[in-house]
Amino acid sequence: MNKPSIGINDDYICLDAKNASFYYGYEVGLCKDCGIVDNGDNCPNDSDHEVEWCFKATCKGIDEVIIIPESKLGGSDRFDVTEKLLAGIGWVLAKYNLTIK
Repeated sequence: MNKPSIGINDDYICLDAKNASFYYGYEVGLCKDCGIVDNGDNCPNDSDHEVEWCFKATCKGIDEVIIIPESKLGGSDRFDVTEKLLAGIGWVLAKYNLTIK
């Protein structure tokens, strides 16, 4: 049985299912200066660099980890985590030939 697990807070949201995992929030950050993706809200090279929250997805059948910065997800509020997660899932479905069975 595939019962999805959902976690939500003010600054993150995650959805884990049998064949995929989706996350948006502060725990995955892209440094706007270095271009480094890190597991945190601070750049590992310089704490003064601005870090952008990201959407992250892993899916069965896709070998890469998908990272999409918040600025590419659209929307007006980085703290509208539900909107950002749904936009990220939409990007993944549009880019990859995934089917729901």
